[in-house]
Amino acid sequence: MKAYRLFSTAAFAAFLGQVVLYAGGMVFGWPWAWAASGASAAMAFLLVLLTLQAELTPPTPGANDNATGAGLVLTLAEDLAAKPLVKSRVWCLCSGSEEALHEGAKAFFARHRSEMREPRAVVFEMLGCGRPAWGTKEGFVIPLWSAPGLRRLAGEVAAEHPQWGARPGGLAGGVTEMSDAILAGVPAITIICLDERGRAPYWHLPTDTVDKMDSLPGGAMDSAYRFVRAILERLDRSQG
Repeated sequence: MKAYRLFSTAAFAAFLGQVVLYAGGMVFGWPWAWAASGASAAMAFLLVLLTLQAELTPPTPGANDNATGAGLVLTLAEDLAAKPLVKSRVWCLCSGSEEALHEGAKAFFARHRSEMREPRAVVFEMLGCGRPAWGTKEGFVIPLWSAPGLRRLAGEVAAEHPQWGARPGGLAGGVTEMSDAILAGVPAITIICLDERGRAPYWHLPTDTVDKMDSLPGGAMDSAYRFVRAILERLDRSQG
């Protein structure tokens, strides 16, 4: 997974560099631009091999990524229906289409952003193994940072409840729907469970199966849910 993260970042940087090289060659007549673009061409070839590997690999069962996130969204919706927040309206969304360039989240914000007043987005991502973490930033080349106010609030909640083991972290070499929210003008943060090395277990692997999920009381899913619920309650109390 570390190799994938490094390659994906390098590939995106190389593709952006290729655009600059071709534009410079066209405008300024750089004679060396064609030869210098060999690095990005090699990256493109490796990317083709990577996509072939993905096509030939059996699909992941998707227990951690992201059945756990969908399940906790539904649990939250049921909980809030029985015990709603006092001042806040909560939208519970399973957007779908994450692997298809996040089309579900993009469509949701395009359709409903104008209906929201001072919104905040809390994204659920891979919450079945490890301990809860809140994303600080994500992205391949240009980082997108989670909302400072939400990061501060997550840190305060984590300090008040050390039993949940929550800490700052993030998804290296990938993006979540937090990015879509930020690009839609919605302050956002992602809650994700990471192992002791700061990695998301079983991400995009055939071993991402239900038997690996920690659903026991005090485990990953329970702690992540309690952490999110506490964040929402703090946000609700802060509303004017």
